Amino acid sequence: MKFLTVNSGKLVEVGQWQRETANAQRFSTGIPGLDELLGSGPGSAPGGLTRSGVHELLYPAHSARPMLPAMLLARAAAAAPLHGPTTDPLSGAFLAGPAAFAAHPPDIAEDGEGAGAGAIVISDSQRRLYPPAAAQLGIPLSRLYLLHPKNREEELWALSECLASGGTCAVMAELGKLSQVEARRLQLAAERGKSLGLWVRPAGAISSIYAAATRLLVEPLPVTTTGCCQRWTIQLLHGHGCQVGKSIVLEYNREEHTVHSTSELADRANTAQAFGVRAIA
Repeated sequence: MKFLTVNSGKLVEVGQWQRETANAQRFSTGIPGLDELLGSGPGSAPGGLTRSGVHELLYPAHSARPMLPAMLLARAAAAAPLHGPTTDPLSGAFLAGPAAFAAHPPDIAEDGEGAGAGAIVISDSQRRLYPPAAAQLGIPLSRLYLLHPKNREEELWALSECLASGGTCAVMAELGKLSQVEARRLQLAAERGKSLGLWVRPAGAISSIYAAATRLLVEPLPVTTTGCCQRWTIQLLHGHGCQVGKSIVLEYNREEHTVHSTSELADRANTAQAFGVRAIA
């Protein structure tokens, strides 16, 4: 049995309409290995993240928060065109090789022309963000807005308003436990404003309730070289396609501002069940 809906005055199949809508809102992260992880498998449509939704980066207990990977994803959302699928939202400047960023990130258009117009909003209640470091990643400070909420209720309200405003391309925050109502409210706000929500959350029971389209477990790895590099294992815990459970290794060079990704040899299956996560329909 097929379900039909009306789109632009035409009858279309619901499943087909949902796939076309998701593809139209999909943008590349600029990291080929991560795009492949977020895709549906070899030979399928290009992977990446989708706008009008929430995506989460989880980190294990007693581990550093993956703020830098989250900032890279926010930057990709700011650089990607707002309309239509693209496999090269950064005009090729990041794609120096099959799995590496170029040494120097491209400039994001200040007026949004040819790029994802809108502001990048980061909730920074602890006032930890160092703006020059964000600028070094290629994020234009003229489009960066910091929230300094006084309490949790004020933060959730501000995040919802920013997502739904239609004037943001990415909204990022560190969040802990969410109720079903709170998680769903943020997701619907992102859909309404066609914005991207990026939540950094601790893994485990505290984040077992969610309404995210994608969940990535980010674990730091030791670096054998000099101290100029940072490495993480990034595993897809929840998403669409057949890549759930698979991992890549991401390495960021702070001196050259380059990112390299390689595939992990072994898949760690059933990780989502181990963390006891529960999705909201």
